Amino acid sequence: DETVAFAKKYGAKFRGHNLFWPAYSPQWFQDAHDGSDPEAVKEYILDYVAKVLDHYKDEEDIIYWDVINESVTDDSTAKNIKLRTGSDHSNEFKGWDTYTEDIFKVAREHTNENVKLFYNDYNAEANNGNFDGKTGAVFEYIRSMREKGVPIDGVGLQMHVSCTWTPNYEQLTKLISQYEEIGVEVHITEIDVKRTECKSAEAQKEVFMNIFKACFDHENCKVFTVWGSYDEESWVGVENEPVLFDVDMYPKDIY
Repeated sequence: DETVAFAKKYGAKFRGHNLFWPAYSPQWFQDAHDGSDPEAVKEYILDYVAKVLDHYKDEEDIIYWDVINESVTDDSTAKNIKLRTGSDHSNEFKGWDTYTEDIFKVAREHTNENVKLFYNDYNAEANNGNFDGKTGAVFEYIRSMREKGVPIDGVGLQMHVSCTWTPNYEQLTKLISQYEEIGVEVHITEIDVKRTECKSAEAQKEVFMNIFKACFDHENCKVFTVWGSYDEESWVGVENEPVLFDVDMYPKDIY
């Protein structure tokens, strides 16, 4: 509530992140369900999603929700899509993959029609030109849901990259175009670029610019969000100098 109030104070639009994340769940949720009763967990999750969205339904500045975050496993492929069932930071959600679609449907029922619903994930950006692995899995996951009439409006490509792990302009352009063909909006949701894996600041800047330009050149790529305000606060460590402002909050040349 405080963050929404802060955004409203400065006239900013807001992205809700996120309603369900199978790899991480709050302790109160883990305490309430040990995962042994899949049906009870399902009811709990769907009820939670409904209540959160009802709480914010009248907030017109919330225009996007990341409904499900990082559910596709890293070893998935376009022909073999697997969903996470838990982690060291979460209890096990046995059978939740059978009601993925229900989570989006409940989200649609409890939001205004102008609010767009997203699936958000990492390593799904055709990194180094790989379209067959997780990139293909996430694409097929979203495509198949839309074919079934599931109300998913877009994909969030997180874009935690480096100079050695990134799509180039042509690769990302191809991927964004593929999503455009199936009517899916694309957002770059969490970009940062590790400087330690780049030969120079100029090389790091080139990665940022390739991704920004690929997004900017497509009508269906609507959002470009940097994951962190300045290096000191970055989740990947200050030594990686991964964002647009340095440790003293001065803008870099990338900015």
